[in-house]
Amino acid sequence: MKNYKALFDQVAIIPIKPEETTDSGIILSLKMTSKIEKGTVVLVGPGITDDNGFKATEIKEGDIVAFPSNSGTKVSVSGFELIIMRESEIYGVYE
Repeated sequence: MKNYKALFDQVAIIPIKPEETTDSGIILSLKMTSKIEKGTVVLVGPGITDDNGFKATEIKEGDIVAFPSNSGTKVSVSGFELIIMRESEIYGVYE
């Protein structure tokens, strides 16, 4: 992805396909798995400047994050399907 650079507080995420069954073998419906998505952050912009000065992006490349399924913009870069969104759209980081 050398031909793409995230700007401002934008992050690029490769979505992780949701589990279709639980560990015990229960099949999950698409309705149950589609409200919150999970993905790996692959590109991060430097941050934004607002009235309080510069705010660096807190998300790091390699973080696994949760985000709403209807957020961001889907793009294809160097053969990878990415979702581009603002850092503020991300719910949290898995540890």
